[in-house]
Amino acid sequence: SKALRTLEPLLEDSAQRVAQVFALAGDAHAQLGQSAQAQAMYARAAQLDPQDARSRTMVALGRVAGGEEAQGLDQLRDLAAQTDSPIADVALVGSLIRKGDHAGARAALDALEDRLAEQDHRILGDHAEKGQDAENGNES
Repeated sequence: SKALRTLEPLLEDSAQRVAQVFALAGDAHAQLGQSAQAQAMYARAAQLDPQDARSRTMVALGRVAGGEEAQGLDQLRDLAAQTDSPIADVALVGSLIRKGDHAGARAALDALEDRLAEQDHRILGDHAEKGQDAENGNES
């Protein structure tokens, strides 16, 4: 594909090995149905940027699809608990539904809902504190 031809030189140049390029290459391989190559690119992206929840989620989904279902689901659960991004949660819910584990999917949705409510509470609390500081003349 044209996208892969464009990206391949960037993948070979160590000065330009950024995680986003590998993730894009993974996306391009996935679009072409080249799951092994896609997984290799996502794994490299995750190695370069361990904070990249999307690439790490794609690696875990690859494990689920590749026959390592238990390990992939465990990775998704860990990612869902470790990151603020809901991408792993959504992938976990979808994987559990496909597996027929509706109770597990509901539990994962409940955990996501709780985490999002906590994040909203933190954000609203931060805004309230800043507003209070501004009212008291302690603007930061």
